[in-house]
Amino acid sequence: MSYNVHAGKGEEFISYIEKHNPDILCLQEIYGRDNAAILGEKYQSTKQDDDSSISNHIFSRYRIIRSGGIEGVLRQNGVWADLKIKDDTIRVVSLHLQSTSIRPEDTQFLEKHEYILDKERDSKLRSIVERLVENNRKRALQADAVADFLEKSPYQTIVCGDFNDVPLSYTYNRIAGGLDDTFSKQADGFAYTYNTRYHLLRIDNILVSPSIEVVSYEVDNKIELSDHYPVVSRMKIEANK
Repeated sequence: MSYNVHAGKGEEFISYIEKHNPDILCLQEIYGRDNAAILGEKYQSTKQDDDSSISNHIFSRYRIIRSGGIEGVLRQNGVWADLKIKDDTIRVVSLHLQSTSIRPEDTQFLEKHEYILDKERDSKLRSIVERLVENNRKRALQADAVADFLEKSPYQTIVCGDFNDVPLSYTYNRIAGGLDDTFSKQADGFAYTYNTRYHLLRIDNILVSPSIEVVSYEVDNKIELSDHYPVVSRMKIEANK
């Protein structure tokens, strides 16, 4: 399971995770340490920097033999862990890449800007465009760093997380190069992972090495604990591939 839990807090969030009981759980944007500590009692987990208030964790039923951050990406944006699964080692990566920084008031403006004076409109548009361009640049640099890291992996790899970009983007294609998208392998029709009015954006992903068989894929659009929806994939890992 990969889940950006931005607004997911407390007992309801923990109960949801426990109900689904994933073997490998990648969580992005955990605010505070309470949830991470509770899950850490049930799973092995990657360690988080002590001074970070926003966590990006990998929780595993399997033994974590080593873990770390990705050079060129802040630790809350990219962590990895090598898991011992029977006789194999599987590398898991959890990502939360640079957001667009488009706020609800920006979306409202874009939909109803005819009611704003020309000077205010131009200033607002300039602010939105500048943020989009700058954050797209940051996300592209993060994607390059992640892709370089993945290319050096000696193990079968699972990449999870919130890419904050769509499948047609540079970010997605730079990271997904050489990997299979579990959505493409097993999804039945259309899927969206971000909770917006238009239900269009699939920005959360689970990607795997081609040697890993994807058995199923689903997005749980019924749970509303966050502004994202959890993505779940079942897979079969053949020994020594």
